[in-house]
Parts: sequence; C-alpha cells; structure tokens
Amino acid sequence: MINQELESLKYPIGKFEYLAQISEAHIQEWISVLEAFPNRLETLVKNINNQARYTLQTRRLAYKTSCTPY
Repeated sequence: MINQELESLKYPIGKFEYLAQISEAHIQEWISVLEAFPNRLETLVKNINNQARYTLQTRRLAYKTSCTPY
C-alpha cells in the first residue's frame, strides 16, 4: 500500500480540522448535515437485499456480544 492509501484508511472521514472561530454559518451547515443524514442513510440501504441485511444484523449482534463493558 502506498502512503496515501494508508492515510485514507487511517482517517476515513479526513483529519480533524480545528476552527479557531466557529461562525453561525458553520453551525447551520453542521445542523443541515445532521438533519439530512437519516434520509441519506435510508436511500443508501433501501435496496439492500435480505441476505445482506441478515449478514449486517448478524455481524452487529456478534460485535455487541463480543464487546465487554468497561
């Protein structure tokens, strides 16, 4: 793997960007992103077939049961 590929795996949503000043526009943009998320997620997963859905549910259950509480 090249460094760029490793970086994209290490930071899948990008590196943290520190904002010294947070404006009202920033807050409104963040609110818009959060408001749009449920619809975007539904659009992405609405065509998942039953087998894929079962696989995702099984993996999620396996993960939950393998995690030990602190």
